[in-house]
Amino acid sequence: MYDVAFQHADQMFPGLFANTARHVLYKRDVVDCNSAAANMVELMGQVVAIVDRASGPTVLFSPGCSLELAPLADLARGRCFPTKCYRI
Repeated sequence: MYDVAFQHADQMFPGLFANTARHVLYKRDVVDCNSAAANMVELMGQVVAIVDRASGPTVLFSPGCSLELAPLADLARGRCFPTKCYRI
């Protein structure tokens, strides 16, 4: 979902993502907000493992479903991550 945005940003600002790692956790059978929220709960173990291995700043993106955002917000709050929410 964000691939096109990252490609455009990389073209506009070459080298911007040179020292970054991007992990995409995606499940194809998610068809509505309730399914997306349940999927995010299932994926949180993978998210925690990735965040624990990361060095430097961590940025978590989520598609727009508000129910999907709750588990990420819980993680951020529990880990004392600074948070910003943007609706695009």
